[in-house]
Amino acid sequence: MRCRNKLWRPNGTLSKKSGYGHGGNISILDANQTLMEIIEIAKYQGKPQPAPPKPYKENPRDNHKYRAWRDKIRKRDKSQCVLCGEISWIVVHHIVRWADDEKLRYHEQNGVCLCTYCHAKYHGEKLQPFPIEITDKLIKYVGEIYCKPSI
Repeated sequence: MRCRNKLWRPNGTLSKKSGYGHGGNISILDANQTLMEIIEIAKYQGKPQPAPPKPYKENPRDNHKYRAWRDKIRKRDKSQCVLCGEISWIVVHHIVRWADDEKLRYHEQNGVCLCTYCHAKYHGEKLQPFPIEITDKLIKYVGEIYCKPSI
């Protein structure tokens, strides 16, 4: 049998209530029936209040600066995968990973368009770093765009 106000004695028996719900107080007794505490009904709030919700953790990529960076990369690469040439399901990939260097997060030369297939194929399930040979291809691709000799 459970008490509705969930006040229990140390030995597992229920506490004595006097006038609960009628403006009285709640008496808390120990195992020897001696009074341990009196809780005024005005102060007693019944069920414990739920914990306040945890603050919403914002997605660090959900901002204007990231969207502008992404759009520049898509425009530069014509929304086409630089590895296989696919034009659908395009994502923008950071060459130097987002978590590894804050200074390069929004740098134009640190991004390329990849299809979701190539992106998943090289990152794997646990988003491990790209293989070195693929990263070298991406760096070479970006280097050819930005390091063209001027005539």
